[in-house]
Amino acid sequence: MSIVRFSSLRQPLDRVFLADRLHGARSYKRIAGYFRSSILELVGEQIEDIPDVRIVCNSELDPQDVMVSQAARNVALKERWNQEPLEAEAFFHAEKYQRLHALLVSGRVHIRVVPKDKVFLHGKAGVITLADGQRTSFLGSINESKLAFTSNY
Repeated sequence: MSIVRFSSLRQPLDRVFLADRLHGARSYKRIAGYFRSSILELVGEQIEDIPDVRIVCNSELDPQDVMVSQAARNVALKERWNQEPLEAEAFFHAEKYQRLHALLVSGRVHIRVVPKDKVFLHGKAGVITLADGQRTSFLGSINESKLAFTSNY
């Protein structure tokens, strides 16, 4: 096993690191202070192909992401797409919300939120496992959002 150091000062995190590593993955496990569905604008296609995605994040979520996840939970409970709350339907025209909804309903993506009154989650790490068992793990200051992977160091 070898350790390869990656620096966002030399290569873009979103394309050269995350998208490349997620291609062909069988699992993606992530802990991040913040989750935003905007990450799906960067690597949504790759995540759609991963059978097991698990994300743990803080409770400071985007209100639209919460509405979409609640609608997905309701679909799973009712097993009916056309019973979405009207307020959630307004967001489904955006591709990232459609993708988030589909991933949550599929059961392949699980997002767990740490209650605000319990602890503030600040650690950021991830493990990507490929079909052949090879793993990539990473640590850093990057949250699970488009802005973090495109703009942060």
